[in-house]
Amino acid sequence: MDKKESRLVVRRDCMENNVRAIRQLTGARLMAVVKEDGYGIGIASAYRILSGCGVDFFCVGTPREALTLRKLGFSGDILLLTPEYSLPVCSQLLEENILFMVGNSKQADVLRQASRGMRRSPRIHIKIDTGLGRYGFSRDTLLTVKFCTLDLNIEGVYTHFASCGRNYRKNILLQKQRFDQALKILEASGVPVPFVHAAASRTLAWAGDLGYDGVRIGSLLLGRETEGRTDFQDAVRLEAKICEKKWYPAGEYAGYRRDVKLKRDSLIGVVRAGCGDGLGLTRQSRERLGLLRHAVRNMFFPDHAYCLSRNGSRVPILDNTGTGHTLVDLTGLGLNLGDVLSFRINPLLADPDIPKILVGDGEEMKDAASF
Repeated sequence: MDKKESRLVVRRDCMENNVRAIRQLTGARLMAVVKEDGYGIGIASAYRILSGCGVDFFCVGTPREALTLRKLGFSGDILLLTPEYSLPVCSQLLEENILFMVGNSKQADVLRQASRGMRRSPRIHIKIDTGLGRYGFSRDTLLTVKFCTLDLNIEGVYTHFASCGRNYRKNILLQKQRFDQALKILEASGVPVPFVHAAASRTLAWAGDLGYDGVRIGSLLLGRETEGRTDFQDAVRLEAKICEKKWYPAGEYAGYRRDVKLKRDSLIGVVRAGCGDGLGLTRQSRERLGLLRHAVRNMFFPDHAYCLSRNGSRVPILDNTGTGHTLVDLTGLGLNLGDVLSFRINPLLADPDIPKILVGDGEEMKDAASF
């Protein structure tokens, strides 16, 4: 059976460093977000590393992820960040002592029905919509919160900032102002506000915890959304081997579109990994002017135009990544067939069939070296 000739390498030591860096930024409770299979690295690997760092609160995107954490042995707090309206599923989650987000009266009604006959009240965090437009009570429904959450145990209140796009810093400050106003309205109406959280990865890296009790962190644990901070380390790379190499003369064109003109005699290497593996894919590439942004990014942030060898050499990437192959410039680097190159990648966009390897201690590191 065919299998991918690349693999996703997750570095335990880098994630541990990132947890320490987060705790240097804030004394608020760290709520580790492991939705989408641990942001692509595998929820089991994410849990194993983060629980070893003392993380005692996890956030998930699906009931399955919540139940997986329980099966892995985690007995602490787990917050489901999306609404769940299935009575049987809610009953199962209640049995497992999962925290629910509640952003409308329908979710509250379902939880009340699911908890009938149980000895415990549903534990919930109230979600406020401050501008993202996804889930949560809007400003004009805040006065209904007290009534619709009767018999539910309110343990927190939170919002999710819209933090992408232009003027995002200005938008975060606007949404914080709206959130603070919502908290005052809730308290004035008699709704308890015992624990508050709003800042996620990008907001924390730029503005800290904003004075709230908790921070929900996902991408920053992997060294992404750092806002230029240098105290975080990239914890995920895609590795693949050099499978072919050949000399091309100066003046020749290379690449899929033959639009890379070689300025010197060049030793070109072929790596059997491409956009089918997740290389070169970004969420921005789907936006308008994505190709222009990609070109500008490579001009001013050259790390995106290079991969790394195991001896630390920066290896230039030639042309756009193909579906299953990438061309690199090996000239003068002393690299051979079978040598491993590592590429920056968004693990959320990696092919799910790519093997995931956790490195950073003993036997696992030995396994990584045998690739």
